[in-house]
Amino acid sequence: FLIVFFFFCSSVSQHSALTHMDSSNLAVLWWPNLFQPQFHDLRTAEQICQKAKPLIQTIIDNYSIIFNCEHIKDK
Repeated sequence: FLIVFFFFCSSVSQHSALTHMDSSNLAVLWWPNLFQPQFHDLRTAEQICQKAKPLIQTIIDNYSIIFNCEHIKDK
């Protein structure tokens, strides 16, 4: 599932000129669904976001390296 999901996100971000969804926007959108955190207050939510968003963004930006998919690198 994760390979397909991050392939999709990588593909969308590669077309950000059309979709307006770069890896940063996709990370903001998807990290809560991937981690399903339990927030007790806004400060905790902000702290978790500061750690989770860059992680998801890095995975999207480096999809082809992380999942060893050479066909994505060339596009």
